Amino acid sequence: MRNITTLAAVSLAALCAACPLARAEEHKSTIEVTGSGSVEVNPDRVNVSIGVEKRADTTLDAQKLVNEAINGTLDAVRALSIDGLELKTTRLRLDPVYSREEGKDPELLGYEAQRRVKITMTDLSRVGAVIDAAIQGGINDLDGVYFSIADEQPHKLAALKSATRNAKMKAEAMAESLGMRLGDVVVARDSQDRWGGVSPFQSAREPDAKVDPEPVEIEAEVTIVWELVE
Repeated sequence: MRNITTLAAVSLAALCAACPLARAEEHKSTIEVTGSGSVEVNPDRVNVSIGVEKRADTTLDAQKLVNEAINGTLDAVRALSIDGLELKTTRLRLDPVYSREEGKDPELLGYEAQRRVKITMTDLSRVGAVIDAAIQGGINDLDGVYFSIADEQPHKLAALKSATRNAKMKAEAMAESLGMRLGDVVVARDSQDRWGGVSPFQSAREPDAKVDPEPVEIEAEVTIVWELVE
């Protein structure tokens, strides 16, 4: 009986001795910081989004008008003989058009057809010529011009590294002001990276206008949690 009591006393003492350590681990001080970074890269690819919308009395006539305009446009663009030119239809649509007069039942006025094409090219110096050829060919909708990077991954990683360095720099400054230093990383996560291009529209108003590509900015953001140690 004495041995059992002694063993119980030793176990209880050991448990109590571990309590402060457990409480200390549960209440470790941490610091959470968000860092951002970006890189600017000269674009090597451009997408030009063009479209045609036509209205007619019948579905066949509306579709015929759109096809004639798009085919004339694509022929004009192909005639520029640009290497690596890609043409892809991205949207086809055909809708009835009704009158909208207050107090009256809707009346069928005709049909509207739409077709949109994405032009992709790597010769950035010919963007203005492509837009001008498309307008002369018959398009009536220029949705935008978007410069981009063919292989974005290396630049995304560079932006991510920059964001991580930014987060650590801010965390170190905050820890130092608190009289502490950074310990181990507890959590690290990145937000979705972002990139932005430019969308010039001047060629729609000025024939033969030159479209100068601007650098594409690729951004990244990270959130990191560090332990704080004395």
